[in-house]
Amino acid sequence: MKKQFVIYFFLGAGLLLFLLLFIHSEKEKRAYESYLSVVLVNKIVGISQSALYNLGILQDVIKTGKLTKVQAGELENGFNDIAMDTQDLRGMGEETDLLRDYDGNDVIQINSNYSFFLYRISIDHDEIKLTEEQIENLKKMEKLMQEYHKVVKDTFEITGKVGEKGVSSEFWELYREKGITDDYWIKLLKGYARVTDRSYSVILQ
Repeated sequence: MKKQFVIYFFLGAGLLLFLLLFIHSEKEKRAYESYLSVVLVNKIVGISQSALYNLGILQDVIKTGKLTKVQAGELENGFNDIAMDTQDLRGMGEETDLLRDYDGNDVIQINSNYSFFLYRISIDHDEIKLTEEQIENLKKMEKLMQEYHKVVKDTFEITGKVGEKGVSSEFWELYREKGITDDYWIKLLKGYARVTDRSYSVILQ
């Protein structure tokens, strides 16, 4: 009887230990997913809203044929955000094994080149009058941002506005709650990749 009691005791203790470890593991998993979800929303805002913000600036610049230092800086930063945040999310997707059959190389490279193109434009005073060649390159950027805008509208229930920075608190709350296990961010990345090709490339001088 004593021997049987000891066996039951160790079985019970083993089961209790297993349950405690399981609960601890689940808590750690949820905490990690919660952390990734916050990081994810930050990156998604950079990718989606930078496209809409840059689109508004590009439309104004092409209409006037002039580019100010402030506009050039904003465009440069916006394109850089799209490229770098896409690269970061690709790495996150590969690490978590949630993002498969995805190639974002064109998105990263073309937007990086856009950023460098704006960086290379020399503006000695507050603004410059753009050359025809520069305007043609900016029109390519505008067309691609229009495509990104369509992807954003098709992907999100809530979006920011063209020409405006940032998104609403409702956006943050909704997509932070959806979390990394929801596929909205995968749809956005693949949507951008689908509409991006080499025809949108600019010549760097």
